[in-house]
Amino acid sequence: MFWKRGSLRPFLLGCALLFLGSGHSEKAVAAHFENHQSVEYIVEQGDTLSSIAQRYFDRISDMEAIAKRAGVSLSQPLHAGFHLNIPKAFLRREISTAVVSHISGPVSLFIHGKRGCLQQGQPVTEQMTIETGSSGFVTLLLPDGSHVSMPSMSQITITRLRKVALTGAVERSFKLEAGHVRVHATPLFRSDSYFHIATPSSLTAVRGTDFRVHYIENSKTHKKENIVEVLEGLVTTDNHKIVYAVPGGYGTNSIEKLDFPLNTPPSPSNRLTILRDAEPDIFLSKMPTASVYHAELSKDPDFSDLLSESWLDNTDVKLQGLSDGHYYLRLSAVDNHDLEGEEKVFPIDHKTGHLEASAYSFSEGAVFQWKIPDNEVVISRLQVVASKISETAIPIVDQLGGKTGLVKISSLPEGDYSWRIIAAWPAGGQIILPFRKLHISGNNPMKKNE
Repeated sequence: MFWKRGSLRPFLLGCALLFLGSGHSEKAVAAHFENHQSVEYIVEQGDTLSSIAQRYFDRISDMEAIAKRAGVSLSQPLHAGFHLNIPKAFLRREISTAVVSHISGPVSLFIHGKRGCLQQGQPVTEQMTIETGSSGFVTLLLPDGSHVSMPSMSQITITRLRKVALTGAVERSFKLEAGHVRVHATPLFRSDSYFHIATPSSLTAVRGTDFRVHYIENSKTHKKENIVEVLEGLVTTDNHKIVYAVPGGYGTNSIEKLDFPLNTPPSPSNRLTILRDAEPDIFLSKMPTASVYHAELSKDPDFSDLLSESWLDNTDVKLQGLSDGHYYLRLSAVDNHDLEGEEKVFPIDHKTGHLEASAYSFSEGAVFQWKIPDNEVVISRLQVVASKISETAIPIVDQLGGKTGLVKISSLPEGDYSWRIIAAWPAGGQIILPFRKLHISGNNPMKKNE
């Protein structure tokens, strides 16, 4: 079976004409052939060396050298069906672009050291540097669907972004100057394609995987270190001293130079339903192997539309500035090797509920009132405890109600009390007001809560 113009075969066949090497010396030509650094091209009717060179070469002089060696003129028609081995070094590298598929917060673009603006949908290419500030996020979409995502406080330079003429091989190289980068790379099926993420201390090479690279300060030595965590696939890393492969589910750092299994992801301590608080808190189950917890919030399940992230030394994830809508929460934990572990994504819905409540005291009693303006069914609950505020205290009053409530309690002894209203939506979610203080005194006929 013969391939059409520009098509390739993955192995070398006998050839009528032999195109070897770099075109700069016969020794280099021979070396290219011996190392199989050539690609097979099947001549079609009307092809000449000149027309092939114009379509696929950078320099016409390369083809002139080969034509002289083969004893064929540049303009001489070639026999259709001939198999030509063309050195890959001759093929033109066409600069390609990536597209900013998502951007939010402060993000800067630097071109030859000059700061510029970066906008969604904007193409970016070689020798451009992207820097994210605090709460800045950006995702780049490559032509084959690969994604390169940068969270806040990170800097990356696109050092090479090219496609090889004729073969379709891709050459991609990024340099992570600071911070973090998350890559989801579409598999590269050609052996001469590559995808590199470099830092000042190492080089990470992939052929299709989901992984993270960090260039940050070590928490113990306070020196810069390179960290690689592989979620899927296989990554090869080179720290300039040793090259080794890191499989999915493992990570490594440039200080210890060993592979360690990644932490399992943390989980919320309570089942996530509809979040009703204006700024909800999500509490995580504590993990004994975790030193830091990482929480990311996105509008899409692929996390290309990243909205916020938090690195926490506690288990309280605070979600601030949320409008009503559907979100995705991605959780992971960092271990004592500074490796961020496996991830788990939780879909969440936010629908702000509103709860207004007040109370006042009178001689030997108190009045409690509340209102929940909502079209949905809501069940309310009044709780009153004596003396100090305590989540475990047994309420002396624990009364159910609806969207509105007015409760008068008489014959309460003089003293300090705490009270709160809990609103629960059968469709999901609840609001628990913090306990408020109320003092009842026989000498003060009416006193509002604090």
